[in-house]
Amino acid sequence: MLLLQGQNLRLKATLNEEKKLLADEGKQILRRKLKSLKINFNDSIITELQKYFKLIQVKTYSIE
Repeated sequence: MLLLQGQNLRLKATLNEEKKLLADEGKQILRRKLKSLKINFNDSIITELQKYFKLIQVKTYSIE
């Protein structure tokens, strides 16, 4: 299947947008879970969770 350059860029943009939406949804779920456990959502907690679950480092994230 041959895609034109413009189609390829739109497809990539759509996939990236879906990834962002999924990440935001996961962040909200994590935030609610930590809140129910009375744990503050901050950088140190994220780092500890990454180490515990042996996840790769997230390049950029922001706590809002």
